[in-house]
Amino acid sequence: MSSSTPQPLPDLARPLQSLPPFAAAWAYGSAVFAQPGLYNDATSAAPMVDYLVAVPDPAAWHAANLAANPAHYTSWAARALLRGRGLAWLADAVGAGVHFNTGLAWPDGAAAAPAGGGRGGDARGEEGRRTFKYGVVSLGALAADLGAWDRLYVAGRLQKPAVRLGGGGGGGGGGGGAHAPVLLPPVPAWGLPGRELGGALEANRAAAAAAALLTLPPRFSSAAFRAALVRLSYGGDVRAAVGAEDASKVARIAAGAGAELEAAYARHLGGAVGAAAGLVPVPSIGGPGAWAQDPGPAARGALAACLPPALGARIAESAGGGGGGAPDAAAAVARAAAGRGGSAAVARLVGGALAATVRASSTRAALAGLIASGPVVAAWYVAGKVGRAGRARPVVG
Repeated sequence: MSSSTPQPLPDLARPLQSLPPFAAAWAYGSAVFAQPGLYNDATSAAPMVDYLVAVPDPAAWHAANLAANPAHYTSWAARALLRGRGLAWLADAVGAGVHFNTGLAWPDGAAAAPAGGGRGGDARGEEGRRTFKYGVVSLGALAADLGAWDRLYVAGRLQKPAVRLGGGGGGGGGGGGAHAPVLLPPVPAWGLPGRELGGALEANRAAAAAAALLTLPPRFSSAAFRAALVRLSYGGDVRAAVGAEDASKVARIAAGAGAELEAAYARHLGGAVGAAAGLVPVPSIGGPGAWAQDPGPAARGALAACLPPALGARIAESAGGGGGGAPDAAAAVARAAAGRGGSAAVARLVGGALAATVRASSTRAALAGLIASGPVVAAWYVAGKVGRAGRARPVVG
């Protein structure tokens, strides 16, 4: 397990200062939380710094941002044809709810060093310049994904360590300090009430803990749990199929952000999710921490009842059930646990539903990105990802 401390908030917030006002933002990814083996020599290019920006009205926000930062939109189609309303429609109707502006030059006067050691240099693109990208998501799409996992796209990114930068933009900084309350709208399609953002983020992590436990055997290590958490939103990703993600990415994130993952999920392992799983620590002398969970149908079904409704519906449908969400998913998982396959059958059922969700959303995101950014920028971005994947060293241990 390793610990990484994110870089100072003023530096992280700097690229967001020119943006129109937003409700909340996060910095995440390997330029913020270093991943071991990703930078294998002094000439390796560090990754872009990744941001997620949540806004109440993406059409109006993009219109304002097109006026303030037209160069952020790399294609003529985005600037001249799609405009604000078209970009918002494309992200939601075609994509996974997020529009990304990518490959942007870092504002002068700020460093972007990877946290926790990393390569020790700036986050620079292939030509040696510091770069960043940001994704724009509506509060409505954020509420649906955090609460239902209808896409497991934004929710997957926020299950892993991220630095919340708060609301800001428009020169406001968006830096550290207390975060203003952000109320997410209700999601009638999934029967979700409106709720405060902090509570939705915590519920997303609780669901992630439950899903990870359902993919694990009766006895497992803390390292295996961290890897299972990270794997939730990577299994089935179409980027892996084209070599745009290296095979060790799950292990790399789990190792590089081990301390942050343990801190974020300790309350859920020791709380309602852990109780549903019948989770108990297994004494270990001189070795990594270990856990045991109840593999019986009742405990597996109780854990499945903790899953978000969209994933629950997919699990129930995969098992030939009614597809009615958590209750049907709990029954399907309990039946799988009671069968000859036991825990392995449960892991296949839940893992298959997760992979199908991620496969659909990552395909949609790739298509929307190709339309919005144009083939040249899309090819440049994928080529950079493939190159980094090829240079990355496997994670050992």
